[in-house]
Amino acid sequence: MRTGSLVMFSVAVLLAGCSSRSPDVQTGPRTGENASTAARFAIPPGHLPPPGMCKVWMPGEPPGQQKKKYRAGNCSVIERQVPRGGWLVYNLNGDKKQVVVREYGVRSPGVIAIRAFDLVTGALLWEETPAGDR
Repeated sequence: MRTGSLVMFSVAVLLAGCSSRSPDVQTGPRTGENASTAARFAIPPGHLPPPGMCKVWMPGEPPGQQKKKYRAGNCSVIERQVPRGGWLVYNLNGDKKQVVVREYGVRSPGVIAIRAFDLVTGALLWEETPAGDR
């Protein structure tokens, strides 16, 4: 019986080390009021809005679980639909190689950061803080 207990303990230790819990993977710029400039962009291309349109993206939600109500559309309409903690995603001047993300605050309303990313590499190209938040 002692051998059985040892086997069960070993199996439990192995299973704990091989937990199926996935790591906290960031799918875009880091969220929160203290976002990192080392952020990398990783929203799948099929989830980006067409040129000239905007889309709401909710960080932390997997691409397949993004709310259906957040569809691409006219930027002046879509920007009023961004909830706290959400992002407004669009391309700048029709450039298909860059995407711009306006990050909205979690604790405070409004845009807290604007970042541009290279779609090929995912690298951060530039970042600015809106004048009212400096």
